[in-house]
Amino acid sequence: MLFAFDKATLRIGERLLLPGTTWKVREGEHWGVLGPNGSGKSTLLRAVLGDVPVVRGSLTTFCGETWNPPVGWVSFELHREIIAREESRDAARWFSASPDGSGTAGELLLELRPAGPRAAEEAWLAQLISLFDLRLLLARPFRSLSTGEIRRLLVARALVRRPRLLMLDEPFDALDEGSRGMLAGALGSLATMGIQLLQVSHRIEELIPAITHVIGLRQGNVFWQGPRRRTLTPRNLAKLYGKAPDGPGVAPQPARAAVTPREPGEGRPPDALVEMHEVTVRYGDRLVLDGLDWTVRRGEAWCVRGPNGSGKTTLLSLVCGDNPQAYANDIRLFGVPRGSGESIWDIKRRIGLLSTEFQIAYRRALSGLEVVVSGFHDSIGLYERSTSAEEAAAGELLELLGLEELAERDFSALSGGQQRLILLARAMVKRPELLVLDEPCQGLDPSNREKILAMIDRIVASTGANLVYISHHRDELPRCLTNLLELPGGETSRID
Repeated sequence: MLFAFDKATLRIGERLLLPGTTWKVREGEHWGVLGPNGSGKSTLLRAVLGDVPVVRGSLTTFCGETWNPPVGWVSFELHREIIAREESRDAARWFSASPDGSGTAGELLLELRPAGPRAAEEAWLAQLISLFDLRLLLARPFRSLSTGEIRRLLVARALVRRPRLLMLDEPFDALDEGSRGMLAGALGSLATMGIQLLQVSHRIEELIPAITHVIGLRQGNVFWQGPRRRTLTPRNLAKLYGKAPDGPGVAPQPARAAVTPREPGEGRPPDALVEMHEVTVRYGDRLVLDGLDWTVRRGEAWCVRGPNGSGKTTLLSLVCGDNPQAYANDIRLFGVPRGSGESIWDIKRRIGLLSTEFQIAYRRALSGLEVVVSGFHDSIGLYERSTSAEEAAAGELLELLGLEELAERDFSALSGGQQRLILLARAMVKRPELLVLDEPCQGLDPSNREKILAMIDRIVASTGANLVYISHHRDELPRCLTNLLELPGGETSRID
């Protein structure tokens, strides 16, 4: 036996979760954890770590009081904690006259390195670097990595101490197709080395082949558990999600109204919202964007696609006015050249943004409703009194999205997927001219993915908003998309 919950009830704040849970993980078993957003998946794994208290019943680990070696753990919350830690160190770096001294990927990987025989330690590190294809990333500043690159790095970092148990909360989020295949193969290799795996996933098809058992959670309760072959049945999945999600390799066809791409008015070309001419962005010796020409015109909805590290997030930071290298390039936003004295707030009030980086940055003690209202003010947090009209509009949008039960909940206590939904509502609430969505379906269960894609189509069709949209999954593309930008290479075309 590795660990066992015996009629355990967990607590987060005043909320009791997973009452009376009994779950045993034996030697050699690899478990998948499934369930809709907010069902308690991450909470269950955090209880194994000891981060969430068991207030009734018991949790017994068969390695003593504390895990030895420690459990390996990768999640969006860990990613956010590391970013927050790096930001807190920035002041010290400035005072020490080292403003560019941000930690490298290699330093982050090695900070958990245990004491031990040097040769064995170096051999294991070399194996991890090869297994997760990290060699070219190690010298780069950690915060310059893409979200997908960071995810691979964090998985390797969790393995440095050779844990007996590796727990992965949505490990494939933000990874391109090639990286997902590489990571799945690497995790399969780890399973053959005797490292036991617990994998949380919203996608049935992303459960790695090594997973032998599955537990399904819904609304804070265990619905079923057991061997993979016996539990992953259409009936069980329908019970868990309300309907059976699409199987592996099958792109879902949500019941969404098709949206006909809007055509520009006759007699003149449509107004350009974003214009980039020969845009080049370089960080040190690393070339991120090379001579990119790209124009977003009114009436267009763009899909931006490319592998991890191809410059998608950098491109969006240029669009949203957040990247200082915009001033060294020929860029116009809403017809105004960057660097001509325009206010950053004049740009932001016309844009609705959702990205992983923005979700990481939004660390404020607010209710779900207050977070949505902050979209009217383009702020992270609320620093001025909201109006009754703003609160009413935010409440109506939450109700339309079926999120009204999250309106009064503490945003910081929500699951990563629930936070994503609230931040998407925040991006939409002011009906922006340009909606910029970077992996908006990341961390969402099948039902919420359908709901969000339908809402994006509806908003684009009804408000005339333009769209720049990033996703690594072809089944997460809204129907309203009209144009494609493929990175690297900068080739542009119409979407068929």
